[in-house]
Amino acid sequence: MPSLAHFISKIFWLLIVLSFSVIIAIVVASNTQKVVVTFWPIAGQVSVALWGVILFAFVVGLILGSVIIWLKSLSSYFAANQMKKLHRKNNLNNLKHNAASETLASAESYLLFDKEETPSVHKTNTSSLHASSEHR
Repeated sequence: MPSLAHFISKIFWLLIVLSFSVIIAIVVASNTQKVVVTFWPIAGQVSVALWGVILFAFVVGLILGSVIIWLKSLSSYFAANQMKKLHRKNNLNNLKHNAASETLASAESYLLFDKEETPSVHKTNTSSLHASSEHR
């Protein structure tokens, strides 16, 4: 079930998109006159509505800004992946160390258990052997 914060976030982004849509509609409606655009290496001229030039410049800036931010974030992405690998390796080493420690502790407790129990079991068996030999 979506939380209240998720719902508010969706409403916030909807308001931002609607605001930009209204602004673009106002720019298009207000700037219908034609402008002549020339590109230096090309000899020709293009006659375009002013809103088209503004919208084109906005889209080009948006794409270039996104690419620049994406390229800058690649180094952070690779650093985060290295940290994840190092974290996994450390966790694996810790798990191995903990498993080895548990195995050693259980082996030591088993040995301590044997040291305490072996003489008494041996005495019981010896005394039961003597008792059974006397009964014959």
